[in-house]
Amino acid sequence: MVRAGLPERIVADAGDEPGRMPLVQFALTELWNRRTRSMLTHAAYDEMGGVAGALVGYADDALDELPRTRQDCARRLFVQLARPADGDAFSRRPARTADLAPELVEVARELAPASSSSSPTPRAAARTRRSSTWCTRR
Repeated sequence: MVRAGLPERIVADAGDEPGRMPLVQFALTELWNRRTRSMLTHAAYDEMGGVAGALVGYADDALDELPRTRQDCARRLFVQLARPADGDAFSRRPARTADLAPELVEVARELAPASSSSSPTPRAAARTRRSSTWCTRR
């Protein structure tokens, strides 16, 4: 069961970008893992930080599990996929896997959730706590 208004809130938080449904699916999966007696709640959604927070938490955990040399490669990937925009925002810089160096494709696949079959997403790169620092350093 889902609390009233939660599905609409999740979809709205995912934004209007093309490809937002995988973000919704990811957030719902994370929310399911936090359910209370088979109920998806606004409190659990707030606790995980919404759609962006679910992605940030996953990305930070995935980065922590990489060896140091792979973290450097992840940094290169994130810098290639996201650019600073106004304020704290980032603009996407889409890239096809065919256009990425083989080691970047490899680390993107390591960082992707097991259920993901898509190419690396700029939005994921822009949302990690560390990558926001990486992308703004020169």
